[in-house]
Amino acid sequence: MGDNLDDDCDFVNVPAETPLSPEEAIIRRHRREKKELQGKIQSMKKNVSKSDKKKKKELADEIAKMEADLEERHKVELDTFRPKRIELPGDTLPSTTEETQSECGDRDDDTKSEAPGTPKMSKARRRREKKEAEERERRKKVDAETDELSESSVRTQEERLLEEILKDLKLEVVDIPSDGHCLYKAVSDQIGRIGENWDVNKLRVETASFLRKNQDEFIHFMEEEYATSNGFEKYCSDLESTAAWGGQIEVRALSQVLGRPIKVIQADGPPLTFGEEFKKPALTLTFHRHKFQLGAHYNSAVPKVDT
Repeated sequence: MGDNLDDDCDFVNVPAETPLSPEEAIIRRHRREKKELQGKIQSMKKNVSKSDKKKKKELADEIAKMEADLEERHKVELDTFRPKRIELPGDTLPSTTEETQSECGDRDDDTKSEAPGTPKMSKARRRREKKEAEERERRKKVDAETDELSESSVRTQEERLLEEILKDLKLEVVDIPSDGHCLYKAVSDQIGRIGENWDVNKLRVETASFLRKNQDEFIHFMEEEYATSNGFEKYCSDLESTAAWGGQIEVRALSQVLGRPIKVIQADGPPLTFGEEFKKPALTLTFHRHKFQLGAHYNSAVPKVDT
């Protein structure tokens, strides 16, 4: 079939309609990448003769490096994603000698004015509890703002990097709705610009058919629930009849269905081209990992028109 699925690609099959937090989406992507790597490793082992000790040693070293590189990248991504606490002036509760003395003085005054045995709260205690409540509320706001800043900064950085890449390529984005069909709508937009008519339904049906015919090749890259014959059939059925999100597997299949290369531009890595064996002009998509909270997203990319 040509291309193997690329382990450096982050096109995770997270349904766009599934509400995931950004961190959950990253963790799910990491699980899938580990599974894809294991599938690739198994394929590599099959190509090495058991009697060739030198090749087996080289393969073992290569596998160890691949696993270590993946683990390190996952750690960096999670460490980068998880927000660090923003320390603001006044993050600690006031505890100056002057205030302590003031509270002690207030306590003495309150004790003198209250009759023995009365449950009345002292002014100092009321003031202290009020300050603690205000501090807790302030910290909640700081944490919320920190989370929002972290998420928006990742999204903003991705958009900025993509803009720079597209500018160098003299391309611009055609926005595609985020409705679970974005991959197929982006491909339909691309293929329509060269005079061919492939609507979303036709693309989904043909992609599912291609996967069924090539189950042995693709089943190794499926999540556990789809890694059986029945599970694989359910995956294909959902692909052709629902708004199930498409990822790397579907991009590869689409390139074969259409007999064309599909080039995917992403912010944090080189462009990935599927179906390089085909000589026709490539379809060009952009991949947005952080554009929406519900999941990753595809857009169409076209030559920029100077105005």
